[in-house]
Amino acid sequence: MRSTVTRAVIAAAFSAGCGASPTVPDQTITQLRGAPTVATIDGARIELQVDVWRDFQPISPPGGKGLRVSARLPATTARFIVERIWVLFGDELWDSTPTAVPGSTTWTAGEGPQWGPGVAVDVVAQIRGPSGTVRLVRAADQLILGTF
Repeated sequence: MRSTVTRAVIAAAFSAGCGASPTVPDQTITQLRGAPTVATIDGARIELQVDVWRDFQPISPPGGKGLRVSARLPATTARFIVERIWVLFGDELWDSTPTAVPGSTTWTAGEGPQWGPGVAVDVVAQIRGPSGTVRLVRAADQLILGTF
C-alpha cells in the first residue's frame, strides 16, 4: 500500500511541475510583438543589443545545439535585471529566464529550439530597473547566426 501511495504522490508532483511549457495565447504573442524597440526605465534609455545563434561546431550533437541569446544593456544599467527573454519566430515562441554574465550588463539564455540559422526572429526582454519599474523592450528582425 505504501509504495502505491508513494508512486501516486510522485506522479502527481511530476504532473504538476513537469511537461511541456504552457501554451501562450495569441494575445501575449501580439503584446510581445508590440513591445517598443526603445524604452526608458528609471531615467535610462534602453535599446536592446542582442546576438542570436546556434552552435554547429564539430563537438556539437548532430543537428547542432539549441538556440542561444545574448542581450546587452547599456553600461549605465549595471543595477538593472533582465527577468525574462522571449524569442518569436513566426507564430512560435520560446521563453527563458536568462543568467547574468558577471561583471557586465549582458544576460544570456540557452538550450532553445533549433530554429535557423539564417532566419530572422524578434527578441523581447522584460527588464526591471532599480526602482522596481518593469518594461518590455524588443529587438526586431534579428538574424539567427551559426557557428561552424
